[in-house]
Amino acid sequence: MAEQKSKNLLDRILLGFLWLVVLFDTGLGAQMLIMPMGWYEGTPGVSETGPFNSHFVRDVGIAYLTAAAALALGLLKPAFRTPLFLIAFLFFGGHALMHAVEMLHGHAHEGTIGEIIAIIIPAIVLLIMLIRTKKRTGEAS
Repeated sequence: MAEQKSKNLLDRILLGFLWLVVLFDTGLGAQMLIMPMGWYEGTPGVSETGPFNSHFVRDVGIAYLTAAAALALGLLKPAFRTPLFLIAFLFFGGHALMHAVEMLHGHAHEGTIGEIIAIIIPAIVLLIMLIRTKKRTGEAS
């Protein structure tokens, strides 16, 4: 009984964190669409990746909004959580992996801590919740 309560508490904490990810990444995606230059200039390390390209920044903004929407729908619709979390993880996980590989290859910059907090940790939490959801629904192999 106590073990079940602790699992439920952990799930609630992880789900609450994922709601924060939805809010943050929806705002981020909207900023990229509405003010791409403001995002480019205001996000530490971004200008180090190359010259400003408004089309590319807006494309990434759409990816953020799409992944955040899949994540939000998964949070709202537990019956569809596994496929929706998986869709969200395709972007969030791939994006985090790319940043982690770049960091390991010495591409660290002033925004590295922010990258870990805003990109890598949310992807890890989403992966944990995806695995927990699959196990709970009997979809694990």
